[in-house]
Amino acid sequence: MRFRIPSIVLSLAALAACSHAQPVGKTEPPAPPPVVVAPAPSPPVAQTPPETACSTDDQCARSELCEQARCVAITAGMEACTTQTVHFEFDRADLSQADRNQLQRSARCLEAVPADRALVDGDCDERGTAEYNVALGFKRAHSVASYLENLGVSTSQLSEVSYGEEIPLCKESTEDCWAMNRRADVTRGATPRHDVADLIRADEQRDRNAHTAPQAKADP
Repeated sequence: MRFRIPSIVLSLAALAACSHAQPVGKTEPPAPPPVVVAPAPSPPVAQTPPETACSTDDQCARSELCEQARCVAITAGMEACTTQTVHFEFDRADLSQADRNQLQRSARCLEAVPADRALVDGDCDERGTAEYNVALGFKRAHSVASYLENLGVSTSQLSEVSYGEEIPLCKESTEDCWAMNRRADVTRGATPRHDVADLIRADEQRDRNAHTAPQAKADP
C-alpha cells in the first residue's frame, strides 16, 4: 500500500535542508571610512603695534620718546637717553621752564628702565673761587636731581656731584664760553670722572705757582 506524502511536507523538508546548507562564500564586512586628521592650527603671529606719529614726547606714552616724528619705546642703552644738559644764569641754580621741559625726557628714560642709574653733575664758569664754584655746582646738581624726583624718578637712581669750574666745555674767557660752562649734565650710567678735591687742590697749586713765579725782567 502506498502512502502519498503531502506536498506541503515536502516543501518544509526542502526549506529545512536549505537552512542547514553551508554558504558558498564568506562576505567581508565593509571597511570603515578613513579618519581625516585636521592639521594643527598655526600659532598666531605676534603683531607689532603700529608706531604713533608725534611731534613732542608728550604725545607718546610715558614709556616712549618721540623720535623722528614717531613714538618709540624706551629701551636700555637708547642713545636718546644717554645725556641731557641744562644751563643756568650767572650765579644761579634755579631751572628755567625750557630746562624743565628738557629734563622731562631724562625722567621718562629713567622711569622706563628702573635698573638704570644716572649721574647729575653741576658745573660753573671760571669766575669765583674754586670753593665757591664747587658749592654752586652742588646746588645746580641738586636742583636738577630734585626736579627729576618730583617727576617720579627714584632717588636711588640718581647720584649728585659738583665739578665746580674744573671741567669746562669751553676754555675761552668770553661770555659765550661762560654760558656753556654754567650747566648740569644728566648722564645715564656714568660715574664721577674725577676726585673733585684733587682737582681743587691742583687748581689752587696752579694759582700759587702763578703768584710766586719770578717776574720777567724788562729789556733795558
